[in-house]
Amino acid sequence: MLFLTIPTAHSHPELLSGIVKDSGLPPEQIILVATKPNLNLPPGCVVIEDLGRPNIQRWWNVGVEAAINRGATAVAVINDDLKINSETLTKLHSELERTNATIASPTRPDWGPGHYRNNNIFPYTPVIWGCLWILNTQSELRPDPKYVWWYGDSDLDIRARKDYAGIVTADVYYEHYFPGKGTSNSPSLQRQTDIDSQTFEREHKTFLKESRSTKPRKLFLQTQLHEVQGANVKDFRTDFFEYVNSTGDASRDRVVLVEQNPLARDPIRKMWNHWTNVVIHDGSVSLTELAAAVSDGAELELIWCDFTNLPINQFREKNLSPAEIRVSLNLNPDSEITNTFTQLNYNKNSGLIIEGNRTLSFVRDEQSHLPKPPSKLMLMRNAIFKKRGSR
Repeated sequence: MLFLTIPTAHSHPELLSGIVKDSGLPPEQIILVATKPNLNLPPGCVVIEDLGRPNIQRWWNVGVEAAINRGATAVAVINDDLKINSETLTKLHSELERTNATIASPTRPDWGPGHYRNNNIFPYTPVIWGCLWILNTQSELRPDPKYVWWYGDSDLDIRARKDYAGIVTADVYYEHYFPGKGTSNSPSLQRQTDIDSQTFEREHKTFLKESRSTKPRKLFLQTQLHEVQGANVKDFRTDFFEYVNSTGDASRDRVVLVEQNPLARDPIRKMWNHWTNVVIHDGSVSLTELAAAVSDGAELELIWCDFTNLPINQFREKNLSPAEIRVSLNLNPDSEITNTFTQLNYNKNSGLIIEGNRTLSFVRDEQSHLPKPPSKLMLMRNAIFKKRGSR
């Protein structure tokens, strides 16, 4: 039986009410852990007050244990600043039961849906979303309250995959409206985050040492923001495929394809069928969203991109350090290309980007077989972001 628990200070009452309504659960199967006194919480739900010092993992455990005492076999743990729909928890719970995994969580845009265990765990990047996950209560895994504010989800992720039955991820709808806002507004929580980071490094010292000494796993990303006509994939998609096959590892590396043309998706799936982890997104996923979702410190390789917005600044904020960039674009060099690349100081005369004290060169290919007219500029993007640690 599925229960839901939500720690809340009732800072987002409209979102909390929406979660309760859209969860599809009766109110007696919803445990609200009130972290402030005298809150006017949604009626009918079970309310437990925990007014001690802030500790997210303790709040999670209070809700989980209360649910187990009421007969829960699975407990969804959710932030109070989310939006879900009527299928979100149902689908995650179904995947948890189907796979008998320890945890279920939404798919990350840079990882495909699947059952993640101890194999291919290095170099480590998390697959859990701490804002939304379901725990199989038949497992003995529980949040560790030594992590007061941060890193508790990464700790769960590692232990679930190393010591238990792993994490299953599924494509479900949710929106997280205020990620990290409470931390960024509180100097004391920022200090606590630093302490939690030290705890994480200490508790997983051997694991992280092995992770950081492992050959980096690459993430290959291909995207275009316009729909290329026809279903024939014998074009830049094939070139991308051949490049990745020659430089990547089909059992370890990840591939994300943003494909606008629905007719091309089935042929592309067949082309990549021997790769373990390939995700095909439609045009609703932007490069900016992918950048925001890439795990901190991950290695990233971008090639054969065709778009008009190059949010390298978002990648830089994720602690990713560009070692080399050769960009693939299909743009008219006489268009407003300087506006497109203002943030990167693009010089259309020299074909160079100057980023700080680093010069990033571009390569012209006048024989490009990308869509006409032939006067359009085709550049090849090959951006490798070196791993700078992992959490």
